[in-house]
Amino acid sequence: MQPTIVTYLKPSSSQKIVVLNGVTAVGKSTLFKNAFQRPQFKDKFGFSVSHTTRQPRFNEVDGIDYHFVSELEFEELVQAGAFIEHTRNHGNRYGTSFKALEEVLKTKNVLLDLDYKGAASLKQEKLKQKQIYVLIRPPTWDAFVDRLRKRGTESEEEIQRRVQTAVQETNFFDSNKGFYDVEIVNHMLDSAVEHFCGILEGFIVQ
Repeated sequence: MQPTIVTYLKPSSSQKIVVLNGVTAVGKSTLFKNAFQRPQFKDKFGFSVSHTTRQPRFNEVDGIDYHFVSELEFEELVQAGAFIEHTRNHGNRYGTSFKALEEVLKTKNVLLDLDYKGAASLKQEKLKQKQIYVLIRPPTWDAFVDRLRKRGTESEEEIQRRVQTAVQETNFFDSNKGFYDVEIVNHMLDSAVEHFCGILEGFIVQ
């Protein structure tokens, strides 16, 4: 049976979009969660919840961390034109839907935590909203691998897969310097948060 074609309205141009990129376990979530505790960002930003085919981790909640769907459900959404961008990473599929983005942009700026393929797809969409692309880097490669292992959420096989993916991502980051508006090295969390907050403050008042 052919899926129903759904046309989603593109969001209005009154709000802005911050796109975060970085290898897995680089600390993106910790960075923006710490930043959003600041009073100047209260009610200023929302987080667009992505769809994914991967299984939820023990502390993740459907509809809050991700919309967890089957491969079939994801493909039906693709065919229906529901995603503004979608990609496959670590053997699973991820996508940002027009509907999820639209809901947040009604009242707030949006933060999107994407991989580099998703970010590249988003740029090609040429949305009306002003966007800023922020790259978060680990201080060293060894620090990245160590953080990935200490997270304790993946098997050794999954860790090796993520390391291989990180090599591809880093190659993209190194060879596409002009792609990102800002780069932050997450060496010390406090200084990285201060840097990120400065970027957010400058961006939302433009």
